[in-house]
Amino acid sequence: MVQRLLGNQLNLRIHPPEGEIKGGLFILHGMLEHLGRYDPLIQRLNGEGFLVAGFNYFGHGENTPLGVMTPAMIPELRSGVLESLRILREEHGIRTLHLFGHSLGSYLARLILDEVKVEGVILSGAGLVDLKKTRGSSNLLGLLGPFMAADKPRQWLSDLVFKDFNRPFGAKSGALFISSKPEEVSRYLEDPLCGRPISLGFARLLIALMGQVDDIEARRVRVDVPITFISGQRDPVGGFGAGVAAVADYYKEINEAPTVLKMVPGRHETLRDVAAEAVVEEILGILKG
Repeated sequence: MVQRLLGNQLNLRIHPPEGEIKGGLFILHGMLEHLGRYDPLIQRLNGEGFLVAGFNYFGHGENTPLGVMTPAMIPELRSGVLESLRILREEHGIRTLHLFGHSLGSYLARLILDEVKVEGVILSGAGLVDLKKTRGSSNLLGLLGPFMAADKPRQWLSDLVFKDFNRPFGAKSGALFISSKPEEVSRYLEDPLCGRPISLGFARLLIALMGQVDDIEARRVRVDVPITFISGQRDPVGGFGAGVAAVADYYKEINEAPTVLKMVPGRHETLRDVAAEAVVEEILGILKG
């Protein structure tokens, strides 16, 4: 593995395969997880001759304190992605490069679809921006903000974010929404770098990000990059299929390149659910062209 510091904290990790490099994939991971959870995918793609890279966001992985972020970090994340893609192109000679964004990473990717110079984009666990919910959360945090430290993680804030996703599976907290496989849910909850409480600043970042994604999509900024949406049929983030289908339909209208929606059995993390192998094969098929 090769490491490269981006700015003051983001650590670009590059996993090259042995021998000839056939292409590359840059990963934007999900909220309250880390790049290490993609090691099985990285190893599989390396074995097929593909370089894989990514970095942990602020407040994730090695970037402590965990769960602490602010809206001011969004531009830094954007520039970190674009700089990483430039490095892979210019310094590592990757001619065929793809971007993979899961969940929170899919929203970050949607901010820069008109800027990225890649051969294709894969969006996993994507969903509609719910402005009503976003505004309601913003109003609540506006009332509580003066009485709360912005950089102190609080479990109730995490529960507030995830409660609507867990409720269809009989819970108000936890991580039942990520997978229909109990062992994968347990693995997530037992990982000390996953599912941590978030800070008020982190909650504000989520609200700001949703607002920015809604703004750019409302302006119908045209893009020209092949996009594949991969979503679990029982993923509440994707509205059990309806929400992600609406997003895909939107991009079919404003994308000069093909936009495809692939629905598979399972919940939010399709790489850790019953259709994992099929999803990996789908990713490989896209990378191989």
